[in-house]
Amino acid sequence: MKDYHLLLACDKHYLPYMFVACQSIINGIKNSARGINNDERIVFNMVIDSSVNKNYTYEGVVSFVKSFCNRNSFINTLFHFYNADEEEFEEARGWGDHQTKSTFYRLLIDRFLPKDINQILYIDIDVLILGDVRELLEKPMNNAVLGSVYNPISWRPDYKEGKLYLKPLTNKNKTTIINETEYFNAGVLLINMKQWRKQGIGHKAVEFINQYNPLVADQDALNAVTKDNINLDWSWNFQTWMFYVDKSSFRESGGNIRCTAADVQHFTCNYIDLDSLQKGLEGCKLIHYTYCKPWKEAPFISNSKSHLLFNEQVLKSLQMWQELARQTPECIGVHIPNTTNTSVLGDIANHTAIKLTKELEQIKYKRRKQNKIIISAIGVLFVLQIISIFF
Repeated sequence: MKDYHLLLACDKHYLPYMFVACQSIINGIKNSARGINNDERIVFNMVIDSSVNKNYTYEGVVSFVKSFCNRNSFINTLFHFYNADEEEFEEARGWGDHQTKSTFYRLLIDRFLPKDINQILYIDIDVLILGDVRELLEKPMNNAVLGSVYNPISWRPDYKEGKLYLKPLTNKNKTTIINETEYFNAGVLLINMKQWRKQGIGHKAVEFINQYNPLVADQDALNAVTKDNINLDWSWNFQTWMFYVDKSSFRESGGNIRCTAADVQHFTCNYIDLDSLQKGLEGCKLIHYTYCKPWKEAPFISNSKSHLLFNEQVLKSLQMWQELARQTPECIGVHIPNTTNTSVLGDIANHTAIKLTKELEQIKYKRRKQNKIIISAIGVLFVLQIISIFF
């Protein structure tokens, strides 16, 4: 039997969402023109930490797996669970609202994955898979360590003139410089396990995090310690920021310089395949929700910059995930929002009201401050006038 290995990682906050990603993987295979072969098996390698065991219990996780396998009995599936020690990354920067460290666990895979696994596909849990992952897992990698998709970096404070400068915590190490055209997103990674083990990538990445503690911790680390990776097609990691790319600016730039990603902070991106962008969801094989998380009530509001993020294709992609989540038994009891045009307009209205209220408060504060200064200045002038009369 031919095994296709997938790797996912999570803590207690995201276990139900991980099964949504797994279900979308099965659906992508089921809907492919290639069909299902009884001599093939999809192997899910799940890395969890102690928080999952405490929150769900062993029996709870087993019930999730049984439910999943029973409803997908038309295809051969197998689950392996591995425990990671979250304390190993205690000092590293976390991700998201919960400051999760679960994405770091993939750096430890050479410790627990069987030696006979030569190639594996790592996928973040904030994804919806529309294509057939077997297509990726059959891609020849030769001596490359990773297969990945480009990620823009020009928004970052450690970016300057086409390069990323990762500074160490002490003077013992040199600043690591990465060209922006080589920087990749680590949410979807095709991993050559032979080269990963041979080059000690996991150990090097963990060391890098400890010595540099970079802004985008494990992603920066993997970019720093791997070279000459394979570029995967955009369709296999269609990040939601791509829906905001200003296509007219792209055309004006000649298609190979830089275009601004409209309404999304200060992103710029290089060498984008315009045809892929124009196809959007139509040509997409994997949606990666890099800005608007589908399980959030107000996914179009950027808390950090107060930007309104709205796009019909993003809305559709969110609705696709939410519909699948509501059909996934492992999400029973988990609140799944219903993002609609009406709810988005409500989010925008609420956000706008809050923003205007804050701006009005700031204006009032500035005026009060200015009035105090004027009053103080008048008081000083009055005192000086009195002094000049008597002296």
